[in-house]
Amino acid sequence: MGVDRLLDMMRTAVANFNRDGDITMTVAHDEDKISMDVFNDPDARTIEPVHCGMER
Repeated sequence: MGVDRLLDMMRTAVANFNRDGDITMTVAHDEDKISMDVFNDPDARTIEPVHCGMER
């Protein structure tokens, strides 16, 4: 029974996270605050390295 309680808390946290994301995306889309080109771009999550100019 104790294990089920922990698993239930994890399932609830995952479900809440997913619902929060769904609602955020819906509101952003309805208010035209999201660029669908960036959202659908597979390379949008690529992080470019930052050079501070202090390399030796």
